Amino acid sequence: GMAPRIQEIVDGLMDRVEAARRLDVVADLAYPLPVTVISEMLGIPAEDEALLRGWSNDFAGTLEFVLTPDILERGNAAAHAATDYLHALIRERRARPQDDMLTRLLAAEEQGQTLTEDEIISTCLFLFGAGHETTTGLIGNAMLALFRHPEQWRRLIDHPELVRGAVPEFLRYDSSVQMAGRVATADVTVGGRTIAAGEVVVVLLGAANRDPARFDDPDTLDVARPNNEPLSLGGGIHYCLGAALGRLEIEIAIATLLRRCPRLHPASEDTRLEWRDTVAIRGLRTLPARF
Repeated sequence: GMAPRIQEIVDGLMDRVEAARRLDVVADLAYPLPVTVISEMLGIPAEDEALLRGWSNDFAGTLEFVLTPDILERGNAAAHAATDYLHALIRERRARPQDDMLTRLLAAEEQGQTLTEDEIISTCLFLFGAGHETTTGLIGNAMLALFRHPEQWRRLIDHPELVRGAVPEFLRYDSSVQMAGRVATADVTVGGRTIAAGEVVVVLLGAANRDPARFDDPDTLDVARPNNEPLSLGGGIHYCLGAALGRLEIEIAIATLLRRCPRLHPASEDTRLEWRDTVAIRGLRTLPARF
């Protein structure tokens, strides 16, 4: 499985901040971890990660509600640049196959399993974008929630076996994906409103996750909350493709922080939190801490 490699990456990132006894939870851990994992899985060379990350940020802008011409222009330019980059990488992989997902997708294409090169490229871009923005946001949001609920942090230190079960609570309490778009496949009535087949609906996941009809005391962080099934990862055929990987990354990151820096705390009390200026994806730009 992926767990040993993820642990190795997290430990490597923590080794870098060990001596300084300070880390920016976002820049030093939450961001590089999922980017490294998804790049390694896909077969993107480490030195090209920064390029893809820039393009991915420009695509992410196009997920917002309010699209200005310059957001669209940036998104389109990024799509062209990333597509050119991946065409070149695919040429390399055809010549020299490697043990990565890109090589396996090409093998499927060559066996006629209905994948075109364009589909392979859009799959890679989707996996790269989806594989890091959301997990980065979630690790930062989870650590912020634990900083604000020190008694829950202590519970996890005393009972590390609770960490795995706490992941759904981090997803529920402050999801990095706050909304999702859906198209009604049939006429349906919800809350007294009729939605016609073909209409677009925006589902507010953050609100659903705090629904008092579904969760007792929904505004309370409870790392041992029973029967906890938030909607952050979607549902049905649209359930998140990377759910297992994202959960594993968050679990290992937080378990490692608990073990290596049990006295982790925010760098200062009065830091103004800087959030990303996106609505669909909710995440911190920075979360400085000391240990």
